[in-house]
Amino acid sequence: MEIAAYYPPVEIKKVETILKQFDTVLVPALSQRVDIKDYAWKLAQNAVMFYVHEKEKVLGHCAVYMNNQSCTYISSIAVMPEVQGKGIGRILWECVEKEACIRGISKIKLEVYGKNITAVRFYQEQGCRVICRKENWLTMIKDLTYML
Repeated sequence: MEIAAYYPPVEIKKVETILKQFDTVLVPALSQRVDIKDYAWKLAQNAVMFYVHEKEKVLGHCAVYMNNQSCTYISSIAVMPEVQGKGIGRILWECVEKEACIRGISKIKLEVYGKNITAVRFYQEQGCRVICRKENWLTMIKDLTYML
């Protein structure tokens, strides 16, 4: 298993391909919420991309905006169903924390579908807390100040 990090700008086609692979892994499906091609362009221009892969197969990915000095924002994080529960999400999370701390960023923020209990529980296990509820979505945050 290998970890790769890509810094903007990233090749748009690579991001789009990954997003399509993970489309239905995300709850609700990514294609139900955004135009994947437009979203891939935005991520490719602005987000740090982390991938966990084995040979040529991407097992997990995370796209995170780190262009705000006080707070980083996880835009997308997903692990393929066949390897969920094997620590890949934790590896991606640690990549985000490490990169945020290197940049002096003191918070990680994200939005998660509230009915996705597995994801909510995962974020809570990583130290996140809910700061806002809006319809079916939760905004969660983790303070990294103690790590800086």
